[in-house]
Amino acid sequence: MNTSGDEGGASSSILPLSSFLLHSLGCGCGTQPLDLRKQTTMPNGDPDFDEKEFPVLESFFAPIADLLTTFAARYNLMLEKYYHQLPSWRLNFRHPKGGVSSLEVMRDSPGSIKVYRYWWIDDYDNFSRSIRRDETQAYELTNTDLNRILEEQFRGMLSWDRGAWTQVATGYESSWKRQGRKFIESEVARYPEPKV
Repeated sequence: MNTSGDEGGASSSILPLSSFLLHSLGCGCGTQPLDLRKQTTMPNGDPDFDEKEFPVLESFFAPIADLLTTFAARYNLMLEKYYHQLPSWRLNFRHPKGGVSSLEVMRDSPGSIKVYRYWWIDDYDNFSRSIRRDETQAYELTNTDLNRILEEQFRGMLSWDRGAWTQVATGYESSWKRQGRKFIESEVARYPEPKV
């Protein structure tokens, strides 16, 4: 499946995701390591995020924060909180079959979460990103064996076959040419290799 997007990423019409989630997946701007301090305001984000949304999200994730931190440490995953001001914690790593993967635990409602899985490989020559993604059902925040769910989702993602993509996003030429092949290809090295 081929979909054109703007130079910043994939089109939001191809997957049943909100535009903010797809922007997070397809923006091509890399990731930042976890910073336990308040996140800085994004240039195009909500300027009141730190004061209004951040405390709400910290309270929401508090019951599972230790579990997520421990899981990330156990498997050597990069933990990111609220990437692009999303209501989520992401566990990122270099996929053993190439590219980058992410397990994202996202607030689904005031009392529930979903786990999203992403794997993407960038192709500079074709200015495209091959993507595989899926999501779980919604789970109650507190009465769920989240560790078991994360284990199953993580192991399952590691067994995915290269080439079984759910989307091939295009439209990266302008931004990737500005950054250059070396930069785009070196972005993968910023992510840790998982302990498996």
